[in-house]
Amino acid sequence: MALNKDSLGGIFGRFVIAPLIMFGVIITVRYMGGITLEPIAMITFIVQSAGPVIAVLPIVANESGADLPFATGLVMISTILFVFANTTH
Repeated sequence: MALNKDSLGGIFGRFVIAPLIMFGVIITVRYMGGITLEPIAMITFIVQSAGPVIAVLPIVANESGADLPFATGLVMISTILFVFANTTH
């Protein structure tokens, strides 16, 4: 799989946008819902939201007639990047 504009957008969305959305949800729940989470729970939710693309994505793409090589590549790239991101600190 080549790193093109679409795959970079998918990776950016998974590793940057998704954690930001989760952070926003946590803050919204805290201030509007009155539910306070433990710090470890907040960190866990944010890290999990930046996890690799679900492995079932190629199956869903194949069944719906979507771009199977792109879906497979996105799963592969996001999994590899997630492993490197979590072992470098």
